[in-house]
Amino acid sequence: MWDNGNTVGMLVCMIFYAGTTVLALYLWEKEKAKSRRWKRSYKNIAHLYLSETDKLRDEAERERESRLAAEGESTEWEIHYHELEQKCKAMQEDREVRWVWDPQRACWLPSNLPIRNLATKVPFPIVPIKQDDTED
Repeated sequence: MWDNGNTVGMLVCMIFYAGTTVLALYLWEKEKAKSRRWKRSYKNIAHLYLSETDKLRDEAERERESRLAAEGESTEWEIHYHELEQKCKAMQEDREVRWVWDPQRACWLPSNLPIRNLATKVPFPIVPIKQDDTED
């Protein structure tokens, strides 16, 4: 049965190639495991760096706010609050426009609003009309 040299040679080659395939798969899995460990360690390092950066940013913000409060300056929030308060007052005044009849121009005009600002406040054109619409 083993008198043919080709059979023994083929058997040796098959064992050799099977062994190299197993060895290559083993080394591949080992490299994959190593790359997973490196990836996890890099993620941990990045997470630590980002958390430390956030802590430092928050600490710097608290320090700046305390310094501004100590100096008596207004913070950005207070400035924004005062701007919004002024806008609300202006909107309240705009809402309370009182219209009166102007006999010289023969049209309705606001009594508490300058005529220069009228075009920006009123969304429709002002045209002279008759005070009494009974003739139509």
